[in-house]
This record gives sequence, C-alpha cells and structure tokens, in this order.
Amino acid sequence: MTQSTQSTQAEAIRSCGRELREIVDGADGDPTRALPEFVAVVQRLLDQKDLLDVGMPRHGVHVSKSRVLFYEPELIIFSGSHHVPWTVEAHNHGAWVATALYAGTITQQSYRSVHQDDGGVARLEVVEDMELQPGDVCVCPPPPHDIHALTSSTGSDMLVIAGGTFSDLRRYYHVDSGTYEERLGA
Repeated sequence: MTQSTQSTQAEAIRSCGRELREIVDGADGDPTRALPEFVAVVQRLLDQKDLLDVGMPRHGVHVSKSRVLFYEPELIIFSGSHHVPWTVEAHNHGAWVATALYAGTITQQSYRSVHQDDGGVARLEVVEDMELQPGDVCVCPPPPHDIHALTSSTGSDMLVIAGGTFSDLRRYYHVDSGTYEERLGA
C-alpha cells in the first residue's frame, strides 16, 4: 500500500468515526435510535480495503488479532480476526457495541435483560438471532441491554464499534440456567 493510499484510507476511517460519533450523539447515545444512518456509515467503512492491516495493535479478549482503527473517548473502532471456528457465550461490555462483518460468517444472538440482581441471577430474552454475512451490521443498545453471544464456524474478520471503553468487569451469562458470573475483561 502506498503512502498516498494509506493517507486516503486513514482519512476515510477518521471521517467515518467522526460521522458515527455525531450520529450517536444526535440519538442520545443510543445508535439503535438512528440505525439506518449508523449502519450506512459502517457499511461505507467496510468498503475500505486492507482494514485488518492498519491501526495500532491491541489485546483482544475473544479474537486472535485486533487493531484499533479509531479512538475517541466516546467511540472506538477496532478490527478483530479469528481464523478458526469459535464461540463466545452471552456477555456484556458495559457499553453499546456494534459488530460489522468484514469476511466470514458469524451468528449473533442479542439479548434484552429482563431481570438481573447482584447475586448472579439473570433472565434474558432473545431480541435478535442473526447470521451476519460480509457487509452486515448488528448493533446492541446501551447497558443493561448490551448483551450478545457470537459463533463462527469458519472464522471471521470483523469491525467492532463501541460506545466508549469496555467495562473491566463483565458479566458472562448462562442463559439456560438464568445465571451469570463476573470476569475481568479487556
């Protein structure tokens, strides 16, 4: 990639990041309130070539390779790759989160919290069960409904857009038993 191409790509990423932040700000911090506009900008970002090779490396909890593409305190965009089959049980992030598929296939279940207490009891209901193909975007609203589970039978490359920094302590849900446990995240 030439320096000119890198410069153009970096500006496209910054432009999309700023536009996403403005959309979310205009929707009172909830991208699901402006979903068509939000998804259109994310899909424009997904049209960029070589997104997996730009940005700063980061440690990802559920992916083997991750890079930060855009960072502002209110909005972060990073890439994530995992090239073997994988499953991540239902969990939260402490912020709204969008999954945008770059390559591969992912099944995502999004949940709404019906009841949670501090003693490890949680009842969730499925809001959406979606198979994401390249170009698809799935958005979880702000807490306490920022809960989702992911599965990929082939491996995948994705972008994750988050409404700020993820919580250090996350809840991992055992949907069938109606319980959760807290774990340190990253």
